[in-house]
Amino acid sequence: MSTSMNVILPQKRLLQESNDKFPVLYPLYGLSDDHTVWMRRTSIERYIEPLGLAAVMPQVPSLYQCCGTEDFLYEDNIGFRDFCREQGIELTPGTHEWGYWDKKIQMVLEWFMEGKQD
Repeated sequence: MSTSMNVILPQKRLLQESNDKFPVLYPLYGLSDDHTVWMRRTSIERYIEPLGLAAVMPQVPSLYQCCGTEDFLYEDNIGFRDFCREQGIELTPGTHEWGYWDKKIQMVLEWFMEGKQD
């Protein structure tokens, strides 16, 4: 099996400082896009550059997720939403557009890097 992908690697000096080991982020995409969309629709290169991160954006088979009211997972999804509310975790509905994700990827990168410092 073969696949296409886009890869962003840290600058050479960052690679040398880290002994060629660095964290890797694997951002995926929605049904109507492909592996090139993060680089076309966001500033992901600019956001990860100072973090010393690599990003691997593979072409993957299309996936579709939906949870209707008659779905056997519906109650689990409602339970998850309620649990998040109880824990004070804000679930922010987002629009289905890349401007939204360009902002959110910055938050994801902060969260990702916090986990790598442990």
